[in-house]
Amino acid sequence: MINDSGCPAYARIQKRTVNRDAVLSQETGLAEVTAVLGWVQPYPEALNDLKKVNQPVFIAQGENDISIQIINAANISKSLPNATLVVYPDAGHSSFFQNH
Repeated sequence: MINDSGCPAYARIQKRTVNRDAVLSQETGLAEVTAVLGWVQPYPEALNDLKKVNQPVFIAQGENDISIQIINAANISKSLPNATLVVYPDAGHSSFFQNH
């Protein structure tokens, strides 16, 4: 179980006491992981393909993202010629919602 010690974003979320989303069930979590794993396929040229993208790209990453490690955002930002990477130190997977 996650607690709010050391995570200001989580502490802010816990202040909301009405109209909260339902807790994610094990069944739903497993379905999500199964769907993601079914979609994800290894593609060795992915980072090289990103070098062809010329438009500006903003990458928001939470430092405490359990689902996607921060190294992935760093690698993507290095491969995009016009990328800006912002890492939020007190955020997880939904950093852009936690730090709107």
